[in-house]
Amino acid sequence: MILSVGQFIYRKGFDVLLSALTCISYYVGVYIVGGTPYADILRRMEDLSLTNVHFVDFKEPYVLKRWNRAADLFCRPVKIFGAGHKRIDGARTSYSENRSVYCRGRIT
Repeated sequence: MILSVGQFIYRKGFDVLLSALTCISYYVGVYIVGGTPYADILRRMEDLSLTNVHFVDFKEPYVLKRWNRAADLFCRPVKIFGAGHKRIDGARTSYSENRSVYCRGRIT
């Protein structure tokens, strides 16, 4: 299971994550915790024929820790990389740095 957490805003780069998922087997479940996705995210998913992506509403930190423990891989896609805010978020929610993957890129 691949887990990603965050609001559906441009700088988070979920469109980059969705594009990368075309290379992954559809047997691998991908869960994005962060509320209801915008229409453009759903449209992109449909364009890429992704059926293994599931959206989960916001969770309390103690529940989110359980999701993290269940995940095989935690992915934090980033389009605009800030000054260490990913490490702060990771420390606050007890994500292990060695299991995190930072996806940087641009879709053209």
